[in-house]
Amino acid sequence: MLVNWIAAKEPPAWLQNLKRKVGTWTGSLQPMEYEFRVWALKGFEILGTNAAPAMPQLIEALEKGLGEDEAVHALGLIGEPMWETAYELANGKRDARLVGVGAFLLGGVGIKAEARREILFRLTADREPVVREIALMALAEFPNDETERMFRQMLLSGDKKKIGMGAYGLHMGGKSAVRILVDAYDSTTNNLVRREVLAAFSTRDDVRNMRRHAASPFWSYQQKIEFFRNPISEIRSFAERDQDVGRVWSAVRERVLAG
Repeated sequence: MLVNWIAAKEPPAWLQNLKRKVGTWTGSLQPMEYEFRVWALKGFEILGTNAAPAMPQLIEALEKGLGEDEAVHALGLIGEPMWETAYELANGKRDARLVGVGAFLLGGVGIKAEARREILFRLTADREPVVREIALMALAEFPNDETERMFRQMLLSGDKKKIGMGAYGLHMGGKSAVRILVDAYDSTTNNLVRREVLAAFSTRDDVRNMRRHAASPFWSYQQKIEFFRNPISEIRSFAERDQDVGRVWSAVRERVLAG
Protein backbone atom coordinates (compact mmCIF):
# COMPACT_ATOMS: atom_id res chain seq x y z
CA MET A 1 0.00 0.00 0.00
CA LEU A 2 2.76 2.47 0.90
CA VAL A 3 4.68 1.74 -2.31
CA ASN A 4 1.52 2.34 -4.31
CA TRP A 5 1.09 5.70 -2.59
CA ILE A 6 4.66 6.61 -3.54
CA ALA A 7 4.32 5.41 -7.12
CA ALA A 8 0.83 6.95 -7.45
CA LYS A 9 -0.55 3.71 -8.83
CA GLU A 10 -4.29 3.30 -9.18
CA PRO A 11 -5.42 1.84 -5.84
CA PRO A 12 -8.09 -0.83 -5.36
CA ALA A 13 -11.60 0.25 -4.40
CA TRP A 14 -11.10 -0.32 -0.66
CA LEU A 15 -8.03 1.92 -0.66
CA GLN A 16 -9.83 4.65 -2.58
CA ASN A 17 -12.50 4.51 0.11
CA LEU A 18 -9.78 4.80 2.79
CA LYS A 19 -8.35 7.85 0.99
CA ARG A 20 -11.75 9.52 1.13
CA LYS A 21 -12.01 8.81 4.84
CA VAL A 22 -8.50 10.12 5.47
CA GLY A 23 -9.42 13.23 3.52
CA THR A 24 -12.43 13.74 5.78
CA TRP A 25 -10.33 13.23 8.92
CA THR A 26 -7.70 15.72 7.81
CA GLY A 27 -10.20 18.30 6.59
CA SER A 28 -9.24 17.91 2.95
CA LEU A 29 -11.92 16.63 0.60
CA GLN A 30 -9.38 15.76 -2.10
CA PRO A 31 -5.92 15.10 -0.68
CA MET A 32 -3.14 15.67 -3.19
CA GLU A 33 -0.88 12.85 -4.31
CA TYR A 34 2.10 14.45 -2.58
CA GLU A 35 0.25 14.18 0.74
CA PHE A 36 -0.06 10.45 0.34
CA ARG A 37 3.65 10.25 -0.55
CA VAL A 38 4.52 12.11 2.64
CA TRP A 39 2.33 9.77 4.66
CA ALA A 40 3.90 6.78 2.92
CA LEU A 41 7.38 7.96 3.98
CA LYS A 42 6.16 8.34 7.53
CA GLY A 43 4.93 4.76 7.31
CA PHE A 44 8.34 3.55 6.13
CA GLU A 45 9.98 5.48 8.95
CA ILE A 46 7.74 3.70 11.48
CA LEU A 47 8.29 0.27 9.91
CA GLY A 48 12.06 0.67 9.50
CA THR A 49 13.77 -2.65 8.80
CA ASN A 50 10.39 -4.42 8.85
CA ALA A 51 9.66 -2.80 5.47
CA ALA A 52 12.50 -4.69 3.77
CA PRO A 53 10.06 -6.83 1.67
CA ALA A 54 9.06 -3.63 -0.15
CA MET A 55 12.54 -3.05 -1.59
CA PRO A 56 11.97 -4.84 -4.94
CA GLN A 57 8.81 -2.81 -5.53
CA LEU A 58 10.62 0.43 -4.63
CA ILE A 59 13.41 -0.40 -7.09
CA GLU A 60 10.77 -1.12 -9.74
CA ALA A 61 9.19 2.29 -9.07
CA LEU A 62 12.63 3.90 -9.38
CA GLU A 63 13.34 2.20 -12.68
CA LYS A 64 9.98 3.32 -14.05
CA GLY A 65 10.44 6.91 -12.82
CA LEU A 66 7.47 6.74 -10.44
CA GLY A 67 7.84 8.83 -7.30
CA GLU A 68 11.62 8.71 -7.63
CA ASP A 69 12.62 10.98 -4.75
CA GLU A 70 10.22 9.34 -2.33
CA ALA A 71 11.25 5.84 -3.43
CA VAL A 72 14.90 6.68 -2.69
CA HIS A 73 14.04 8.08 0.72
CA ALA A 74 11.86 5.09 1.51
CA LEU A 75 14.80 2.78 0.76
CA GLY A 76 16.97 4.87 3.06
CA LEU A 77 14.41 4.72 5.85
CA ILE A 78 14.41 0.92 5.67
CA GLY A 79 18.02 1.07 6.88
CA GLU A 80 20.55 -1.74 6.99
CA PRO A 81 18.60 -4.29 4.88
CA MET A 82 19.04 -2.03 1.85
CA TRP A 83 22.86 -2.37 1.95
CA GLU A 84 22.96 -5.01 -0.81
CA THR A 85 20.54 -3.01 -2.97
CA ALA A 86 22.61 0.18 -2.57
CA TYR A 87 25.80 -1.76 -3.32
CA GLU A 88 24.37 -3.25 -6.52
CA LEU A 89 23.03 0.10 -7.73
CA ALA A 90 26.32 1.91 -7.05
CA ASN A 91 28.24 -0.78 -8.94
CA GLY A 92 25.86 -0.78 -11.88
CA LYS A 93 26.92 0.33 -15.36
CA ARG A 94 23.73 0.76 -17.34
CA ASP A 95 22.12 3.82 -15.77
CA ALA A 96 24.02 6.77 -14.27
CA ARG A 97 20.85 7.89 -12.49
CA LEU A 98 20.60 4.61 -10.59
CA VAL A 99 24.35 4.60 -9.87
CA GLY A 100 23.86 8.01 -8.27
CA VAL A 101 20.97 6.65 -6.21
CA GLY A 102 23.20 3.82 -5.02
CA ALA A 103 25.94 6.28 -4.03
CA PHE A 104 23.45 8.42 -2.13
CA LEU A 105 22.07 5.42 -0.26
CA LEU A 106 25.56 4.21 0.65
CA GLY A 107 26.09 7.48 2.47
CA GLY A 108 23.05 6.84 4.64
CA VAL A 109 23.32 3.17 5.56
CA GLY A 110 24.96 2.54 8.90
CA ILE A 111 27.17 -0.50 8.24
CA LYS A 112 30.36 -1.55 6.43
CA ALA A 113 32.05 1.85 6.38
CA GLU A 114 35.26 0.64 4.72
CA ALA A 115 33.43 -1.08 1.88
CA ARG A 116 31.28 1.98 1.28
CA ARG A 117 34.27 4.31 1.32
CA GLU A 118 36.04 2.17 -1.28
CA ILE A 119 33.07 2.25 -3.66
CA LEU A 120 32.46 5.97 -3.20
CA PHE A 121 36.12 6.83 -3.80
CA ARG A 122 35.91 4.99 -7.10
CA LEU A 123 32.74 6.87 -8.03
CA THR A 124 34.42 10.26 -7.46
CA ALA A 125 36.18 9.55 -10.77
CA ASP A 126 32.99 8.59 -12.61
CA ARG A 127 32.48 10.18 -16.02
CA GLU A 128 29.08 11.54 -14.98
CA PRO A 129 29.31 14.82 -12.99
CA VAL A 130 26.15 14.10 -10.99
CA VAL A 131 27.53 10.74 -9.85
CA ARG A 132 30.82 12.36 -8.82
CA GLU A 133 29.01 15.01 -6.81
CA ILE A 134 26.76 12.54 -5.00
CA ALA A 135 29.70 10.28 -4.21
CA LEU A 136 31.65 13.19 -2.71
CA MET A 137 28.70 14.24 -0.55
CA ALA A 138 28.30 10.67 0.67
CA LEU A 139 32.04 10.32 1.38
CA ALA A 140 31.74 13.06 3.98
CA GLU A 141 30.05 10.46 6.20
CA PHE A 142 33.26 8.39 6.43
CA PRO A 143 36.08 10.79 7.33
CA ASN A 144 39.66 9.54 7.48
CA ASP A 145 43.10 10.88 6.57
CA GLU A 146 42.59 10.15 2.87
CA THR A 147 39.24 11.91 2.60
CA GLU A 148 40.50 14.87 4.62
CA ARG A 149 43.46 15.36 2.28
CA MET A 150 41.19 15.24 -0.73
CA PHE A 151 38.62 17.67 0.68
CA ARG A 152 41.35 20.04 1.90
CA GLN A 153 42.70 20.27 -1.64
CA MET A 154 39.22 21.05 -2.91
CA LEU A 155 38.63 23.71 -0.26
CA LEU A 156 41.91 25.45 -1.12
CA SER A 157 41.67 24.94 -4.89
CA GLY A 158 40.24 28.34 -5.75
CA ASP A 159 37.65 26.55 -7.89
CA LYS A 160 34.16 27.81 -7.02
CA LYS A 161 32.60 24.43 -7.75
CA LYS A 162 35.04 22.60 -5.49
CA ILE A 163 35.24 24.96 -2.50
CA GLY A 164 31.79 24.19 -1.14
CA MET A 165 32.26 20.47 -1.62
CA GLY A 166 35.59 20.60 0.18
CA ALA A 167 34.06 22.41 3.16
CA TYR A 168 31.12 19.99 3.34
CA GLY A 169 33.45 17.01 3.07
CA LEU A 170 35.23 18.10 6.26
CA HIS A 171 32.23 18.91 8.42
CA MET A 172 32.02 15.42 10.00
CA GLY A 173 35.74 15.02 10.62
CA GLY A 174 37.73 15.04 13.84
CA LYS A 175 40.30 17.46 15.20
CA SER A 176 42.42 17.52 12.06
CA ALA A 177 39.41 18.34 9.86
CA VAL A 178 38.39 21.12 12.23
CA ARG A 179 41.93 22.48 12.10
CA ILE A 180 41.87 22.45 8.28
CA LEU A 181 38.62 24.44 8.25
CA VAL A 182 39.89 26.97 10.80
CA ASP A 183 43.21 27.46 8.99
CA ALA A 184 41.40 27.86 5.65
CA TYR A 185 39.25 30.65 7.09
CA ASP A 186 42.16 32.39 8.84
CA SER A 187 44.52 32.26 5.88
CA THR A 188 42.26 33.75 3.20
CA THR A 189 40.34 36.87 2.32
CA ASN A 190 38.21 34.89 -0.14
CA ASN A 191 34.64 35.47 1.04
CA LEU A 192 33.40 32.31 -0.67
CA VAL A 193 35.82 30.15 1.31
CA ARG A 194 34.84 31.90 4.53
CA ARG A 195 31.11 31.49 3.87
CA GLU A 196 31.51 27.80 3.11
CA VAL A 197 33.63 27.20 6.22
CA LEU A 198 30.97 28.85 8.36
CA ALA A 199 28.31 26.77 6.60
CA ALA A 200 30.32 23.62 7.36
CA PHE A 201 30.48 24.44 11.07
CA SER A 202 26.79 25.32 11.05
CA THR A 203 26.06 21.94 9.47
CA ARG A 204 28.26 20.23 12.06
CA ASP A 205 26.14 21.85 14.76
CA ASP A 206 22.91 20.94 12.94
CA VAL A 207 23.94 17.28 12.91
CA ARG A 208 24.05 17.19 16.68
CA ASN A 209 20.62 18.78 16.93
CA MET A 210 19.09 16.52 14.29
CA ARG A 211 20.46 13.40 15.95
CA ARG A 212 18.77 14.50 19.12
CA HIS A 213 15.37 15.05 17.54
CA ALA A 214 15.14 12.99 14.33
CA ALA A 215 13.61 9.52 14.56
CA SER A 216 15.72 8.17 11.70
CA PRO A 217 19.44 8.76 10.99
CA PHE A 218 18.60 8.76 7.28
CA TRP A 219 16.36 11.80 7.71
CA SER A 220 19.30 13.64 9.28
CA TYR A 221 21.62 12.59 6.45
CA GLN A 222 19.20 13.70 3.74
CA GLN A 223 18.16 16.93 5.47
CA LYS A 224 21.64 18.21 6.25
CA ILE A 225 22.67 17.83 2.58
CA GLU A 226 19.66 19.93 1.58
CA PHE A 227 20.44 22.52 4.26
CA PHE A 228 24.08 22.82 3.23
CA ARG A 229 23.31 23.09 -0.47
CA ASN A 230 20.87 25.96 0.07
CA PRO A 231 22.70 28.93 -1.55
CA ILE A 232 20.68 31.48 0.45
CA SER A 233 20.94 29.78 3.82
CA GLU A 234 20.83 31.95 6.91
CA ILE A 235 24.51 31.46 7.75
CA ARG A 236 25.64 32.36 4.22
CA SER A 237 23.48 35.47 4.20
CA PHE A 238 24.90 36.49 7.55
CA ALA A 239 28.49 35.88 6.47
CA GLU A 240 27.98 37.99 3.37
CA ARG A 241 26.26 41.03 4.89
CA ASP A 242 26.62 41.31 8.65
CA GLN A 243 29.28 43.55 10.14
CA ASP A 244 29.60 41.27 13.18
CA VAL A 245 30.87 38.29 11.21
CA GLY A 246 34.41 38.78 12.52
CA ARG A 247 33.24 38.69 16.11
CA VAL A 248 31.10 35.64 15.45
CA TRP A 249 34.00 33.85 13.76
CA SER A 250 36.21 34.51 16.79
CA ALA A 251 33.62 32.85 19.00
CA VAL A 252 33.18 29.91 16.62
CA ARG A 253 36.95 29.50 16.32
CA GLU A 254 37.45 29.48 20.06
CA ARG A 255 34.73 26.92 20.67
CA VAL A 256 35.61 24.47 17.94
CA LEU A 257 39.33 24.48 18.81
CA ALA A 258 38.36 23.81 22.42
CA GLY A 259 36.41 20.75 21.27
